[in-house]
Amino acid sequence: DIGLAASAQSFTNLDFENATLIPSAGDWWWWVQFGPALPGWTGYFGTDVATVANYDGENLDLWGISILDASCTNCWMPVGGLLHGRYCVLLQSGSGLNASGAVATAIAQTGTVPANAKSILFSAGPVTSFDLPPPPPPPTLTLTNLVVTFNGTPVAFEVEATISGIYPTYYVSVAGNISPFAGQTGELRFTAYGGNVGLDYIRFSSSPPSQAPTILSSPSGRTATSGSALQLSVYATGGQPLAYQWVFDGTNALSGATSAELQLVNVQLSQSGI
Repeated sequence: DIGLAASAQSFTNLDFENATLIPSAGDWWWWVQFGPALPGWTGYFGTDVATVANYDGENLDLWGISILDASCTNCWMPVGGLLHGRYCVLLQSGSGLNASGAVATAIAQTGTVPANAKSILFSAGPVTSFDLPPPPPPPTLTLTNLVVTFNGTPVAFEVEATISGIYPTYYVSVAGNISPFAGQTGELRFTAYGGNVGLDYIRFSSSPPSQAPTILSSPSGRTATSGSALQLSVYATGGQPLAYQWVFDGTNALSGATSAELQLVNVQLSQSGI
């Protein structure tokens, strides 16, 4: 994707990194003040405005908004695969265990879409698919419990790539068509219905959705002891379905290594350089 210059009315804190965690007096279980935790954003539970957020906690049968980091020990699925920086956000609609208590949970802010923006990109999940055979992740992953709107008008989006995950649950990169709203000022809103949705790394791009694959994050160098296990991953965007192929020493294709993640077991010295 191509970054766009900021303006006086640009959206802010789209990656959720500007967090200041201030405990909310009298509340329990790591509740923090919403404004400092998510500056620039307003949270909603139905029509009620959120005053607190939950830090590093996930409650499948309650509605709420959580700010999470890699140390989240109260999450049923580790969020490390979703995180682009230190923090991400989880919208909880309260339907994980008790659908009768579901509430539309949202975050929103007002700003101006860059004049040359054609897409809005973000990371999201978890997405569950029991399509067979696993792995690799199926190319038909969809976010059925998330709605993105601009001034109340839905923004069409599609899953473009799998970031991480283990069958049957994945984190994905998403691209939405923001071009109808380019140059306009209004409210951008992400709403979870009937399930929990994690969000991170929201940004605008001057490239339209479903373009050629782009690697956003390459695997970093890793050190492993002989006989141990190791996992490498790559984060790419582009039109579905994306194809992957891991290679050894830059030229030798590894058999069966055709997903965004490479699992190595019983690592040997001869495998140095993958």
